[in-house]
Amino acid sequence: MIRSILFNISFYLFTLISAICLAPFLFLPGRKLLLKGARGWAKGSLFLLRWFGGIKIEFEGLDHLPKQGSYLIAAKHQSEVDGIAILALVPDVATIAMQELGRYPVIGRLMKKMRMILVDSDGGAKSQNSLTLRASSVLEDERPVLIYPEGRLVPVGEASKYKAGIYHLYDDFSLPVIPVATNVGLRWPQRNFFKNPGHATIEFLPPIMPGLEKQDFMQRLQNTIEDQSNQLVQLAKG
Repeated sequence: MIRSILFNISFYLFTLISAICLAPFLFLPGRKLLLKGARGWAKGSLFLLRWFGGIKIEFEGLDHLPKQGSYLIAAKHQSEVDGIAILALVPDVATIAMQELGRYPVIGRLMKKMRMILVDSDGGAKSQNSLTLRASSVLEDERPVLIYPEGRLVPVGEASKYKAGIYHLYDDFSLPVIPVATNVGLRWPQRNFFKNPGHATIEFLPPIMPGLEKQDFMQRLQNTIEDQSNQLVQLAKG
């Protein structure tokens, strides 16, 4: 409990200071300096998580990440920290997030300046068209895009149907998809004040190359991520 308290205090204080320091970048042209600052915040957060929270996140399968060009990262979403970890690791990544985040005065402006992709998470044709349109300008800059196919945080051990937005990006832009499995929710449960010290894993899996039909793609993606995430959870539990 003491470690959780120390981490939470240090994390939220560090986040507040970082937001204040990054705010002036809103008035400078371009996004690159702001993105570097955001990666610095993400790396610093992982440092605090390790030294105060006692949680070390290990990355596996890094050789599956393309060296250049655009690609899609389809990640299991168990915890707030999985997105922080990927931001710390992958340069210039654009995250697809709920459009509600854009309404926060500082965070919203920072995300828009970094050209993150804010969309309606409820789905539907209108939402899909918005996702495709907003993603197209990001992908033109050859940036990797992070998307959570479940569309929400899902507790460890629960299953959630994957949404089709990932398929439309995969099909419309003919991009490889890197599935990502994790067990990080065991250490930092979703929206939980208390953390559980120990090791966690975020694993990048072999890419799914363009060309699959929707049903085959969705089934393969979900089976790949869920099976490996379940295996990582079982390994962590011993």
